[in-house]
Amino acid sequence: MNTVSLSKPFKPELLAPAGNLESFFAALEAGADAVYLGLKKFSARKLARNFTLEELARVVKHAHDQDIKIYVAINSLIFPSEIPELVETLGYLKRIGPDALIVQDPSLFYLVARYFPEIRIHASTLTTIHNHMGAQLLENLGVKRIVLARELSIEEIREIRENVSIELEVFVHGALCYSYSGLCLASSFLGGKSGLRGSCVQPCRRLFRSKAEVGYFLSANDLSALEVIPRLKEIGVDAFKLEGRMKPAEYVYNVVRAYRLVVDSAPDQSKEAIARGLEILKETPGRKPTTGYFTQSKKRVKSLEILAPHRSGTSGLWVGSVLNRKGRRITVKVRKSLQLGDRLRPESKAGKEKQAFVVREMEKAGRKIICASPGDTVTLKTGIDTEQGDKLFKVGSKTLNRWSSQAKLKKKLTPVDKKLFEPDEDIANYRDEILMDLRDEEHRWTRLSERSYLKIGRLPLLSESFKSPVDYVILVATRENLEKLARRRFSRDQLARFGWSLPPVILEKDIDYYLRAISWYIEQGFTRWWINNWSHFKFFEDTEVELVADSSLNVSNNVELWTYKSLGCRAAVLSWEMSRSEISKLVKSRPPLPVYFIVYGYPQIFISRVIPPVKGSRISLEGDKRSTFNVINREGICVITPTWPVNLFDTLEEIKSIGIKNFVIDCSHSFCDKKELVRVVSGYRRERTDLPRTRFNYDRQIA
Repeated sequence: MNTVSLSKPFKPELLAPAGNLESFFAALEAGADAVYLGLKKFSARKLARNFTLEELARVVKHAHDQDIKIYVAINSLIFPSEIPELVETLGYLKRIGPDALIVQDPSLFYLVARYFPEIRIHASTLTTIHNHMGAQLLENLGVKRIVLARELSIEEIREIRENVSIELEVFVHGALCYSYSGLCLASSFLGGKSGLRGSCVQPCRRLFRSKAEVGYFLSANDLSALEVIPRLKEIGVDAFKLEGRMKPAEYVYNVVRAYRLVVDSAPDQSKEAIARGLEILKETPGRKPTTGYFTQSKKRVKSLEILAPHRSGTSGLWVGSVLNRKGRRITVKVRKSLQLGDRLRPESKAGKEKQAFVVREMEKAGRKIICASPGDTVTLKTGIDTEQGDKLFKVGSKTLNRWSSQAKLKKKLTPVDKKLFEPDEDIANYRDEILMDLRDEEHRWTRLSERSYLKIGRLPLLSESFKSPVDYVILVATRENLEKLARRRFSRDQLARFGWSLPPVILEKDIDYYLRAISWYIEQGFTRWWINNWSHFKFFEDTEVELVADSSLNVSNNVELWTYKSLGCRAAVLSWEMSRSEISKLVKSRPPLPVYFIVYGYPQIFISRVIPPVKGSRISLEGDKRSTFNVINREGICVITPTWPVNLFDTLEEIKSIGIKNFVIDCSHSFCDKKELVRVVSGYRRERTDLPRTRFNYDRQIA
């Protein structure tokens, strides 16, 4: 067991966000120890302004001159067509010299370890590391720091800290997601805007109906963990991360200032520092604050402390509502002070966020004013699409304007050698060498004959599954299934056709149980295991089993497959998000492992630790006609699936022509019964598609 000595006091790093140059300078002025930012591409915050390579080079030089660290988020999912540009970008980053890259995609682990060993890697929260075994595995891969999942209690973080020596970083302030980061497909499913690729449109913030109840059932409050910083310091957390690459500079400045006070405070001064910090945070617009999962029990999470179903999902301070609109002018009833320069975002009655605007002109009783007080009725000039009943939320202001000029701020940055970021023949040649090296290795891949895999979630479906003509049957390894199947005898043929798929989330408290259960089943001859999280590899150390990287690992390019192959995988299931175009590019470059493709199933578009706060034992949520979901409570983990399946049975011949010969039929959603299973397998055999269905991203180019 690796442990960290906490005998000597230490001060954790305070890490601030910067979505633009203004926020970068605001973070430095407020006292951040480090700043994380993204480039124009490969960032999980694609909608932020982000940085060019030239801007990054100058920012790194400026920060390093002040002993400030810079981390670059290359944390989006990478598609096959993007690998050449990614390799080239790594070449420039090696020259520019940021202190670390924050990554999600396993292709970065492989490329950096093999070709750019000088670069330090931090694992993004999108890697969904939620137990010590996942942390240990990534440490073995050369990762230097892990940004832990945001769904962990203080006690769970303590247990991880006691079992690993790798640096641990935790989010302590900003937006919370309903789903585990890295396990959310909702935005991609509903419109091809992938959260794993930085284009999330936040469908969890929408208004939903559940029978007679209406509310924002999946909308999380904002994390504000200022009060638990002393406890996290005591545990030995190495870095406190502030969310907000989409937030304005004044927000970044105030949040960093508040947390700087508490991080720097001595134990006997922490209460006073927290009180002062909370006063500062009152000036930062946001949702209702919560200490999130930190103060939750590791066995049971109280949903109403995380979610706010009866409040708007919009971030910001609710300053008023639209009484009426006439042309380009709206009349507003003010409930919080409002002034010229404030940035407002309207939200409709249905909870839909609209385009933000800046208050540039304001009148009261026919007279122009610069400030309105609570209770005032004012008229604002705006060309934004607003309607009667819309709520207006303040998401920024110009009260702090010293960072408002990009041109002036750029002049503050120290000039750097243009060779660091301009097109370069050496980098291009090294890129081509790496790509050729990868292609040379990939030619060792050999195709398998056609195989079918039926994945089920409930033990009562097992007998019917074995009767079906599929080649293999894969059962989800829930506690209930593991315990009940232990009493069942298998024939030799059944054992050869059977496999387990581990659930994506195995909490720290369940690690010992799964270690014992997996060991017992391996002794009984169960050697086929599908894995859905980095931690799962640790369960199979020093064993002779057949591992398959399952869909929750979001396999999307060939270089990832080299990482999984090095860890013992013999095949991989492609990500639900893959389009026909990207699948074709992956197969044409001859991947190092056989790849399986899901042609039927109900994707787990949200996986959460929080059950939506609605009544009833069987829950469904209705948004618009394209966002109706079923809610499944699976041993304390909430899984939300669409009410209609992805079904590609009518395109099987086309998929085969691309080069895919291994197909997964996923009936693991809990509402599947024997009748439906028979119907689905029959549809697969006859290549017949029932309606209603969706093709997910198969026909579209995902953003």
